[in-house]
Amino acid sequence: GEGGTRTTTTTTTTTATAKKKQQSSALSTDAMHHRWSLSMILEALSYSKAMVINDYLDVAFDFFDYLQAASGLLDEDSSIMCISAWNENGQADFAKDSGSLVRSDVFPDYAWMISSDFWRELKGEWPSSDWRPWINSRELIKGRACIIPQVCRVTVRKAPLLSAADQQLFEQYIAKIKLNKNPVKFSVMDLGFLAKSKYDAYIDQLIAASETLESAAAVKAYRGKPGDIKVLYDGTSTYVSIARSLGLPPNLKQGHPPASYNGIVTIGYGTWRLFIAPTDWEKRLAHTEEKVRSGSGGAGSSNSGGSSESTL
Repeated sequence: GEGGTRTTTTTTTTTATAKKKQQSSALSTDAMHHRWSLSMILEALSYSKAMVINDYLDVAFDFFDYLQAASGLLDEDSSIMCISAWNENGQADFAKDSGSLVRSDVFPDYAWMISSDFWRELKGEWPSSDWRPWINSRELIKGRACIIPQVCRVTVRKAPLLSAADQQLFEQYIAKIKLNKNPVKFSVMDLGFLAKSKYDAYIDQLIAASETLESAAAVKAYRGKPGDIKVLYDGTSTYVSIARSLGLPPNLKQGHPPASYNGIVTIGYGTWRLFIAPTDWEKRLAHTEEKVRSGSGGAGSSNSGGSSESTL
C-alpha cells in the first residue's frame, strides 16, 4: 500500500524529469544544428540567402516558386527579415485565398528564408538552447517583419519532441493546417505592396474601411455581404478569448498573437477577410516606422558576398 504509492510517485517524477532532460537536449541539438548549417551556407559557402526546411514537413507544389518570387523582397526592403511558407493561423477555416500574402512581425517556426546580412546580425547571440523565443524578442525584431502566405505552403507531417502543452496545441491546431492545392504564379505578380512603405498605408486603409463587429460571437453570426470586417481587442487576454471562440490557436509568441503584424491578425473567414486588431492599431502602425528607422537595417541589404540561394 504505502510503499507502492511511494514507488508510483517516484517513478512518475523520474519519468517526467527524464523527458524534460530529453526535450532540453533536443532543443540544444536543434539550436546547434541551425547555427552550424546557417554559418556553413551563408559564411563558408558565401550564399546570399538560406532556406530552412524541417525534415518533417510536406511542401506544396508552388513552394519553391513562391519563395523564389518573394526572395527579392529581402534585397529590396530592409524592414523584411524573412520569407516564410508557414502561417500558424492557416487552418482550413481561415485559409481561403491562395494568392494572399501578408507581413508578420512574429518569426515563424517553420520553412523560412533569411539573408546573409540578417544572419550576420543573429549569429553572435544565437542561443545554445531554444532559439524561437529569443528570435521573437522585440529587441531583435526592431519593427521588422516576415512575409507569410494566408494558405500555407508547408504542413507538419509529424510532431517533433514536444511538451504535453505543445502536444495538445499540435493536435488541436497545427495538425489541421491546410496545405495549398492551388498553385499561384507569384513570379508574375507585383509583390511591391508588401514593402513597408506601401503595406502599412494599405493595411491601415483596409482596416479603417472594414465593418466593425463587437465580438467573436458577432463575427460567427455575421451574414453581411462579402468584404472586410474587423473585431477589436484591448489586451492579450481578450485576444486569446477571441481566438478560442473562433477556433484559432490561442497561444502567444512572446506575448504576441501568432502570424500577427503590430498585433493585427488577418485571416479568411467565410466569404470575408477578417482583421482581429488591437484597439490602438493605428498608433502601432505609425510607431513601427520609427522602430525600423532606428534599427540596424542589417537585413535586406543587397551587398552580400554571394548572389545565389541555398536550401538547408
